Amino acid sequence: YLETQGIKQVWYLRGDDLKWLQYDPPGMLRRWTLASRDYARAALSTALPDSTVRGVALALIIGDRSLLDAGVRDTFSGTGTMHILAVSGLHVGILYVILEKMLLLFPLFRRRDILKGYAAPVVIVCFIWFYALLTGLSPSIFRSAIMFTFLAFGRPAGRYVNSFNILAASAITLLLIDPMMIRQVGFQLSFLAVWGIISFQPLLAGLWYPQSRILQYFWSLLTVSVGAQLGTAPISIYYFHIFPNYFLLANMVAIPLSFLILSNGMFTIVTAFLPAVSSTSGILLDHLLRSMLWCLEQLSSVPGALTAGLYPLFQVTILLYLLLWSGWLYLEHRKFFLLAVVICLAVLVTTLQELYIWRDKQKNELILFNAKGTTPVAVRQDGTAAYYSAEDGIENGLPDHLVRRWLHTSTLNEAALPEVFEWQGKTIRIMKEQYLTGSVSADFVLLRTDQQLNPEELSKLEPNAVWILGNEVSSNTCRNWRSYAAANDMTCYCLRDGAVILESVADESGRVGISSLSNN
Repeated sequence: YLETQGIKQVWYLRGDDLKWLQYDPPGMLRRWTLASRDYARAALSTALPDSTVRGVALALIIGDRSLLDAGVRDTFSGTGTMHILAVSGLHVGILYVILEKMLLLFPLFRRRDILKGYAAPVVIVCFIWFYALLTGLSPSIFRSAIMFTFLAFGRPAGRYVNSFNILAASAITLLLIDPMMIRQVGFQLSFLAVWGIISFQPLLAGLWYPQSRILQYFWSLLTVSVGAQLGTAPISIYYFHIFPNYFLLANMVAIPLSFLILSNGMFTIVTAFLPAVSSTSGILLDHLLRSMLWCLEQLSSVPGALTAGLYPLFQVTILLYLLLWSGWLYLEHRKFFLLAVVICLAVLVTTLQELYIWRDKQKNELILFNAKGTTPVAVRQDGTAAYYSAEDGIENGLPDHLVRRWLHTSTLNEAALPEVFEWQGKTIRIMKEQYLTGSVSADFVLLRTDQQLNPEELSKLEPNAVWILGNEVSSNTCRNWRSYAAANDMTCYCLRDGAVILESVADESGRVGISSLSNN
């Protein structure tokens, strides 16, 4: 992640290693934007006393996610509505519609002869870019601001505005500013969501033409949600390994409410200098936010709301996008050749993924993780996974979602780390302060103490074992052990250098042995 931000090296410095050289104050525009952001934050904080509700409001309206707690994030991600908290095209589109309708109230902006109808677009674009600066100018909001700028200036002359050209132009503009942006997950999700909408929404919308205006609105909302999900599903599953099964229902609730919340939130900010008006608006805003949170929490608690443990190959992810693109071309042109391509790609995707799953289940591995202050151990065997954390509490190990990601599993059998256990016919011994005597003829010894131990004396307890120094062992002790091991033909690994992975494989006689031991 740091490399994608242009950061190649990291140093940890003490306070006395730093020297203040110069302060470069922000420019006038930046100062004004920061002041406006602080004003908006203060207005919403005054109107919304509850911290959870306030955190959602700040994220949804001005893109400040600093107050969002983990529970709220899980609720939105588990229902497929996390995009609502990331200020993006949805928010800019809502602002565009609000401004366009408001300007029509003024005769000046209804006249088409004033600068050939460009008066209203200029005002709208200025407000959009101010909002983009106010929310921090993230890639999603930057992309949306560029797209709606092209759209606003393309419409007055009655020109046909090609959505794909706008999408490509905004992507090129962003990449000219920062080429590394293409490696950011937010950038990829943002553009793929719009690609999915402009590709598939018209096709889906043409399947049914409801007569009622209310049904038309919800049908349009439904097709937009499906299009966005088609565009982002492969890459979302690749990065996050989950899929929200009720995303359609969740978006049918969240998107209309987000329109009301954003409109009401803007009104609350603008009227902050009128306490009576702002407080009344804040009460309504509070109820809207609580209603959205309640609905999403209920949906996320329904059985089957989330499919987890999805680990597609990168190649499969690319093939899925080729499949989607080929499917779109077929639906547009109805050529038999394109249908054949779709079928071939579908068979190839299924075959590759099933082959990967089969090979992954054949792996028998014991993994000792590099973690801060503790040494978790995981075992993969016959398609199942077990996770052993420090014996002083499972919660002191690694976060579950990280372990599941590394082990490619959605379920974990958790237990405390025992003193001695068997794996593939090999004995692994765990040594701490209370276990530093005696021998059990172990094949591997995991040392989990930072006592200043003499490697020569301690290694005599298990002279034939491979020694692995846990994360509890200091760097100085690791250096001493490595020096001793190099001089005495002894195998020693230190988890501070990276995780240790033991992999076993059966030979032709059926006996199981260690085929590889790597320090990654």
